[in-house]
Amino acid sequence: MNKSFEKWEREEIEEIFGLKKIKNLIELTTWLTADDPISPSEQTILQSYQAVLVDKVDDWNEEELKMLFIGPLLHLVGYQHEKYRPFIGR
Repeated sequence: MNKSFEKWEREEIEEIFGLKKIKNLIELTTWLTADDPISPSEQTILQSYQAVLVDKVDDWNEEELKMLFIGPLLHLVGYQHEKYRPFIGR
């Protein structure tokens, strides 16, 4: 099927790729309980981001997702380095 990104509907993508909503992702739980240093406050913030994302992801548009989830997450994890950094709409 050859159509541009903006022509796809979420329901169509879910059906074609067999996607299912998962509220508790084992990989994320494993990551959050990893031995890498993470402060209790960071863990609390990440868990709150996860809860909001699960509840709101179907209602958000792309800009809301970037502003309300991806941006805060990148800021929290310090995603700034001389070899990589976040960018939006360049």
